[in-house]
Amino acid sequence: MVGVAVAAMICTLPGQTIVVSQFNEPIRAALDLSLREISLAYLIGTALAALPLTLVGKAADRLGLRVVVGAVALSFALALCLLGQARGFLSLTAGFALVRFLGQGSLGMLSSHILAMWFERRLGVMESIKHVGFSLATLVLPALTVALIGALGWRRALVVLGLGVASVLLPLVATVFRDRPEDLGQRLDGDLPPAEGEPEAPAAADPAFTLGEAVRTRALWTLLASGPYLGLVGTAMLFHTQPILASLGVEDPKAWAPYVQAPWPIALTLTPLFSGWLADNVDARWLVPAGLTLAALSCACLAVANQGGLAPTSWFALSMAVFGVAMGVMISAVGPTIARYFGRAHHGAIRGLSLSIGVAATATGPFLLSEGAHLAGGGFDRVFAVFACAAVPLALAGLTLRRPQK
Repeated sequence: MVGVAVAAMICTLPGQTIVVSQFNEPIRAALDLSLREISLAYLIGTALAALPLTLVGKAADRLGLRVVVGAVALSFALALCLLGQARGFLSLTAGFALVRFLGQGSLGMLSSHILAMWFERRLGVMESIKHVGFSLATLVLPALTVALIGALGWRRALVVLGLGVASVLLPLVATVFRDRPEDLGQRLDGDLPPAEGEPEAPAAADPAFTLGEAVRTRALWTLLASGPYLGLVGTAMLFHTQPILASLGVEDPKAWAPYVQAPWPIALTLTPLFSGWLADNVDARWLVPAGLTLAALSCACLAVANQGGLAPTSWFALSMAVFGVAMGVMISAVGPTIARYFGRAHHGAIRGLSLSIGVAATATGPFLLSEGAHLAGGGFDRVFAVFACAAVPLALAGLTLRRPQK
């Protein structure tokens, strides 16, 4: 089931900004859109994508993960094909809404939901394994996407990506997928049943918070603010990599973009090798502020990238590396903490709300960065300084995290 979760997470990539951004320039040229227009289409589409995610989580709680994962995988594949048919601003916005809702949102949420149904003590390590696989895929798929666009055009490249999603996930759902270990007579974390004559160890009590109960806790809102902050900032960086490089005076930003982005997936691959263990052994009230502090440092690198010292491309690469570490820490800390604090019984609904806010944050990131740069006269440094400062109150709030009492 860890392998299924890894495959599901990798298959979200065609709906993630790091792959979607490879289509931006071809789409802008084909549809005659400005940078602000395509940012607005992405904002509206991603904001719309955030709205139904709680319903997907509730459906997984009621119908079971197997049914919902299969339906989402098929729908996502079709959505990628439909995005390839966009002819203008409105149809592009609708296409963005579908691929962000079904890919980054629904499929990403379900991949974590799978692990929460099968693990408790070792959930942090398993989440880390999943994201190591995802990070390795991010080293390959963006470049492969660029090659597909060059060989087939952006419309056919989207169809190929859709077929890839369907061919990977649907056979797994039809064969090896199961909703929870109890369906096979197994136990959480792969624990062995007691030996013959040995008494059954008492199972850990599931907190079983409902969504309504969870939203009345301070802990949930602290977690729901911390995770989406990284989504907002990271999406803004990735979506506007080329314009940021151009504003820093880098010649041929299109050629430089894959190289300066590369430290992010490398760091995101290496960090979970230890951050998963930390998430299982260190309290979240220390890990969450640590991740937010690193994210603030990443933004600070871009705020000073035109001040001399290192070359702008080096500042950008350093920022991506630090942000990858920050994201690795937060991924290992936030998701498992939500599952442990609030239980498995209604995890889909609670995780759906978490992803709704997270996806909405990724929607606003590129638009806020482009509008901030426009107001600042074309430079991005002041906006990144604001982003860095915004992490401070979130980190202080993270220090107050405690397991809520029902």
